[in-house]
Amino acid sequence: LGRTREVVEICRQVWRRERLSYDGKHYQLPLPAGRGTGLGKPLKLINHPVRERIPITIAALGPKNVELTAEIAEGWQPVFFYPEK
Repeated sequence: LGRTREVVEICRQVWRRERLSYDGKHYQLPLPAGRGTGLGKPLKLINHPVRERIPITIAALGPKNVELTAEIAEGWQPVFFYPEK
């Protein structure tokens, strides 16, 4: 759940065309010194998306994953979901 939330937060930050600096529990961008080949400076997208708010759809199963999807995404892909069960 934590990784999914962080990935969505990172994507939204990129699409808002902000400098990307993220320090989450699972992901740190840019990579800390010694963990990457870059300079450790905030990243910036050089080609811009057509719009700032790109809809995110998440394929999720399980009550907690579906609840998280309803909270942070615009759509849900119920992969392998059988309503009869």
